[in-house]
Amino acid sequence: MKENDQTASQSEMSVASEQATHDYLAEHPRFFQRHPELLDRLRIPHTERGAVSLIEKQVDVLRSRNRSLERQLKSLIQTARDNEKASERLHQMTLRLTDAASLDDVLATAQDGLREAFRLEASVIRLMVTEDQAGTPELVSASDPIMQKLSERLRGGRVRCGDSLEEPVAKFLFGERSAEVRSTALIPFGGKPLRGVLVLGSDDAARFRPEIGTVYLSRLGELVGAALERFSP
Repeated sequence: MKENDQTASQSEMSVASEQATHDYLAEHPRFFQRHPELLDRLRIPHTERGAVSLIEKQVDVLRSRNRSLERQLKSLIQTARDNEKASERLHQMTLRLTDAASLDDVLATAQDGLREAFRLEASVIRLMVTEDQAGTPELVSASDPIMQKLSERLRGGRVRCGDSLEEPVAKFLFGERSAEVRSTALIPFGGKPLRGVLVLGSDDAARFRPEIGTVYLSRLGELVGAALERFSP
């Protein structure tokens, strides 16, 4: 056998043996518990400190996992705190809307209150009315082309987050602030047929992502819609 062929054959045998050892240890994770004397003979290269024992390497792995779990726990705690704050803000908004004495009060309370309480760049309400009832930014004819576009987007009655709004739609909703808004939540209210839309706008592109949960936003739309229904023309 040529020397090159012999070397290649030995290399293949070494790889096969290494794989067999790997497979055996994977199937028998308690092997070193039964043979602890082997641990003292094992050395694993380490880029920072030369060589460390298998036990020390395992400790490093466990510490890394622990840090990852700590980060996850902190994230869950922060989410819980954020949800608690959001619930309190929703409660305060409910009280203010309950005290509203007119349609103008509801509109002002909902738009200004949401913008301030949730630190938004924009909070907009567009209520669909007949031609003779339209005339203010909030009261828009149901036949308005842009309202028709919004109605089409919300045809399923679901909250839409992260939609890229065409410039005419953004201008229609946010006016001069349209350039500041980088993410939006379109919240329908009024059931079927659609009675209107509550639009939240943020300068944070990640604030209203398509994949975020919308249960809270849906409840917000139900709350505003119920308050408007008391005074709707």
